[in-house]
Amino acid sequence: MLVDVNTIENNIYTKICEAFAEFAEKKLERYKSVLEFLRVTEIEKIISNTTNQVYDYYCEFCESVNCEPLAHTVFSRTVCECGFTTYHQVKQVNGKRKKFIYFKMD
Repeated sequence: MLVDVNTIENNIYTKICEAFAEFAEKKLERYKSVLEFLRVTEIEKIISNTTNQVYDYYCEFCESVNCEPLAHTVFSRTVCECGFTTYHQVKQVNGKRKKFIYFKMD
């Protein structure tokens, strides 16, 4: 008697497809709130403010549409995956050098 490799192979493919579908759905859900935020927010508001300020705007947006905001780091990475990049700018604040991070469009 031989091992039914076809059944084993089909089961493996099914598990992989189910796992990928779950992963893809979570990733799409992650993008959803950021895409909605980007859809209603003027680009100038995104590129002329620090990433911290933009994240605050995003949190306000999420509160207004009753959805859970992403963590700051995840939000920033997701915005960058949507076509933005970040850059650092060092400024003097109260005599101390401070690094500010901004989004920019590529």
